Amino acid sequence: MKKVEAIYGRSHTGDVADAMSSVVKYEKWLTDRNPARLQALHDYSRDDVDFTRELHHWLET
Repeated sequence: MKKVEAIYGRSHTGDVADAMSSVVKYEKWLTDRNPARLQALHDYSRDDVDFTRELHHWLET
C-alpha cells in the first residue's frame, strides 16, 4: 500500500510511518501502556483506513 500511496500522493505523518514501526510501537505499548503511544497507533490505523477508502473511491470512478 505504501508504494500506491506514493503514486497517489499521500504519505503518513507522525510517530508511526510504516507497518514495522507500528509493530515496534505496539510492543512498546504492551510494556509501558503509554496513552500517547496508543494514540499514535490509532492515528496510523485511521490514516490507513482513510487511504483505503479514498483509493477504493478513486479506483471506482
